Amino acid sequence: MTAAAQAKSAYCSPTGDYCQQVYRRDGDVLLELRAAADYGFDEVCVSKSTTVCRSIKPRPNSDGVYISRVNWDKRFPNQGKGTYRVRWRINGSRVGAVLSFRR
Repeated sequence: MTAAAQAKSAYCSPTGDYCQQVYRRDGDVLLELRAAADYGFDEVCVSKSTTVCRSIKPRPNSDGVYISRVNWDKRFPNQGKGTYRVRWRINGSRVGAVLSFRR
């Protein structure tokens, strides 16, 4: 299986309590987490040649869904062309799937 075939841009937990997604909007790469409650998600990390983590604090919208949307282009260093891996964490432990995107 090629790297492109293995790329995963979205994941929802088996219970549907939270979903993670990497997508493009207006040329920007967005890293998004949606959760049914405040589960304590506190970091999103992006890796290519190095790993960089940023603090997040999902906030409830008017429907009570906790959302964190991070603009990769503005908050993470561009490490050149290739595949980037995205992970969300709670207290330093990875939660959910490892997602990816290509630059």
